[in-house]
Amino acid sequence: MSPDLTTYIALVGGGFVLIAAEIFIPGGILGVVGVIALLSAGVLGFSVFGLSGGLISAIGLLIGGTVFLGLWVKYCPTSFFGRWFTLKEDGREFKSYDNHLDALLDLTGTAHTDLRPSGIAMIGQQKIDVLSEAGFVTKGTPVKVIQVAGNRVVVRALEPTANTVTP
Repeated sequence: MSPDLTTYIALVGGGFVLIAAEIFIPGGILGVVGVIALLSAGVLGFSVFGLSGGLISAIGLLIGGTVFLGLWVKYCPTSFFGRWFTLKEDGREFKSYDNHLDALLDLTGTAHTDLRPSGIAMIGQQKIDVLSEAGFVTKGTPVKVIQVAGNRVVVRALEPTANTVTP
């Protein structure tokens, strides 16, 4: 087998593999490199197979690429890997944060850990990651939720005592 034929086969195989890998590693780079490899194989085909063989090779690559893409689009989404990579439901209801924390506003609780200034507070029966409004709050100090912004819960110590240090 001549070196040109080996390069031709490597370009064709590598091109299809790179285009298929684009599905799993999106970004466009692998797909573009795969298309360039297939175009290079088409040009190299004229050197390897002559004028008529190169034309047949180029048409074969075009038809083969179209068939490959069609089969991939038809069968990949229902395959094991395709189901693993695709969503099962519509994404319209997806939220970037859980807004159940909004109900905590104005509730009181106790610092479950030292707040330096972040830590955990028991509010109702829930352990919530919180941020103290100002300074260090020791464990056991009563706190009140004064602000909820997304996943950020800000609390204020209720009783300024020796346990609370403000800057």
